[in-house]
Amino acid sequence: MEEQRMIVCENASVRLKGFHTQPVNLVMDKGFIYGLQGKNGSGKSTFIKMLLGRYPKMQGHIRIADLDVIENREQMLSKVGYVSEDRIFYGDKSVVEQEEIYSVFYSNWNHDIFEELLKKYQISKLTKYSALSKGNQIKFQLAFSMAYQPEVLILDEPMAGLDPVFRMDFVKFLQDIVAEYETTIVISSHLREELEKITDYMIVVDNGSYTCEEVLR
Repeated sequence: MEEQRMIVCENASVRLKGFHTQPVNLVMDKGFIYGLQGKNGSGKSTFIKMLLGRYPKMQGHIRIADLDVIENREQMLSKVGYVSEDRIFYGDKSVVEQEEIYSVFYSNWNHDIFEELLKKYQISKLTKYSALSKGNQIKFQLAFSMAYQPEVLILDEPMAGLDPVFRMDFVKFLQDIVAEYETTIVISSHLREELEKITDYMIVVDNGSYTCEEVLR
């Protein structure tokens, strides 16, 4: 697989009330899994929000798929899948109704991919989102995100509080996504040993500083 820069951070930093990051200079290539590891409060979620363009006053630049995350945010977000507890879906709507509501906002929406992944993850299309277990909500979000064929998939603490069996399945799901779609994945966790099982590179977060190192197995 030919290496292609997918995420480029150039002196990117933010200053928040009571917290600021050091300038981030990182390059993440297409088709690799990057772990974002650090203690709670170290700056993992801040970095994810930087990637999602949520800080208009951010210093420096971040580009995803050659799109500036601030200047071209709407276009950039169409290329980025996002899995997190804070992602909002209608709790009283079924899985199939979620597709009917949201798919119109994604020009690359692929119904066949959505159905294929729902079947693979054993998610019933008729179940309401609020009735899904936490693990199945994560699986649904994976299927939903991949249905609009993102080039980058960002996962914010997706395995927190989930059982070991689900974690093993989840690792396989992500490996399959990279193998089939060559998606670049960024996944955060405070547990290093958890990330080392799946990632190619580890971005170690320590009090607002970010250092990338290769994971050796």
